[in-house]
Amino acid sequence: MLLLPILTTFVTLAPVPDAKEYEAARARIEVLVRRHPGLITKHSIGRSRAGRDLTVLRISRSKTDDLPGMFFGGSIHGREYSHQDVLFAVERILSHLDNPAISELFDTRILWVMPMMNPDGVYDTTRWNEAGVDLNRNFGYAWKPFAGPESSRYPGPRPFSEPESRAVRRFLREHPRIAVYLDIHRAGQVIFAPFGGSPSTIPESYLAIYRGLNETMGGYNGDRNPQIQKAWSALIGQAGFTIDWVYGQLGAYAFTWECPGTLHGLGDADPRFRGALYLLMLASEVTRVPQPRRLARRRRRL
Repeated sequence: MLLLPILTTFVTLAPVPDAKEYEAARARIEVLVRRHPGLITKHSIGRSRAGRDLTVLRISRSKTDDLPGMFFGGSIHGREYSHQDVLFAVERILSHLDNPAISELFDTRILWVMPMMNPDGVYDTTRWNEAGVDLNRNFGYAWKPFAGPESSRYPGPRPFSEPESRAVRRFLREHPRIAVYLDIHRAGQVIFAPFGGSPSTIPESYLAIYRGLNETMGGYNGDRNPQIQKAWSALIGQAGFTIDWVYGQLGAYAFTWECPGTLHGLGDADPRFRGALYLLMLASEVTRVPQPRRLARRRRRL
């Protein structure tokens, strides 16, 4: 029996601005663009609450956007610094461009990468954005005002109240060939499926992809993982999750991975590399299938 949760037991800390980390991430993005002309282009999809650029990288040799695509995001909770994991995975994939099977992916697919979904949070070292909103509770599928502004999980005054969540919504709507979505968090060591705040029956077509992702990444979910029940319990009553909207509204196959914060020296066995590559390869084999809204309200565990 599968249970697909996310760990949300954080301690609220006073923000400590970290311009160094924010600027280091921006510099790392620029290096990628410079190293891969003709393959990587940088795009702005909007501005954050504090006016910082919302940057998306387009990775493909094709000039048309009418290709199967994958969206790969990080640091929606800024202080988790999961942009580092996203950029590591991208760099690792690109280091294998001499492999024809990997190189060909960028002729037939597009990898869209948004390393810092919450640049204000990265800069301020906060979970939330400049307005104090948890962007991963601000998306509109089954959204509800479950917490007030004093909470680190404040979902905002209404769904899509924030420029960051609206920019992602607009971008994904404008790119209907994006059928696979992955964002990385730290550091619960579990894979999170849609409707985490409301146990639901997930169709077998989704579960088959989930099982493949889980196996490819090394088996993060299962009865032996001690984090699962704790993580599940922490989500009860919450809503507005990004992947709920991406899957429930758009029908893209959406996953959140709580990445361990201590992954080093694994080479091609690194789950960040393996998971991202698996989903990128899958992108040409699936299409969006919008799900009925009632799925989010079913109460049976997987």
